[in-house]
Amino acid sequence: MACSLVHLNPLGMCSKKNLTMVSSSKSNMSLAEGQVLYEQSAISQGIYCVHSGHLLLEKSIAGTKYPIKFCKSGDLLGLAAMFGTPSHHHTVTAISPVEVCFIDTAAAWHLFENEPAFNKQVMNSLVADLNWLESKASLSTYLNAEQRIADVLTMVYQSFGVNDEGKLNVPVSILQLVQWCNVSAKTATQLTNGFANKGWVIIENGVITSVLDSRNLKI
Repeated sequence: MACSLVHLNPLGMCSKKNLTMVSSSKSNMSLAEGQVLYEQSAISQGIYCVHSGHLLLEKSIAGTKYPIKFCKSGDLLGLAAMFGTPSHHHTVTAISPVEVCFIDTAAAWHLFENEPAFNKQVMNSLVADLNWLESKASLSTYLNAEQRIADVLTMVYQSFGVNDEGKLNVPVSILQLVQWCNVSAKTATQLTNGFANKGWVIIENGVITSVLDSRNLKI
């Protein structure tokens, strides 16, 4: 597999022979901002390696979607649906233009069956990730609007980091907070202005460009 990202995930533990085999059957996909990679409960067709861009993983509970995790280059997605129930546990949506590599179920299972180190690392990470994600989803249902917005901004800060100027690598707009946190534009504006007044964030033209105090912002 001619890919510079395999060292960032369990694929880096696979032999060159098996990666070459998988490479012959993989396909590349492009997503526009707002496009869904896969929906919760949809039947899995394989796994995805993120080449570029950023995605949001959400869990739907009682008809409401809650942001659980942000994903970036090097992340492997769709692994959980390869085991147990064959449907996806979450919805994954592009929040910027995204490029992913798709590995179909047959090729993915070839790696699971023929690469013990890959299999072990995937299973170990799945157990930890699934427990954390379900706990995170459960907690999210009890958060108020202020806590949901603070949580999302903290996740963006921790997931994507900042540039040399100290600004978020992935700025967050008020509109995005409205969509992700199930709040009105008025509420999102008032609450983020409150964060700014406390010196926790910087807002420029309706976009949160910096997180200055992640400790106080963190729920």
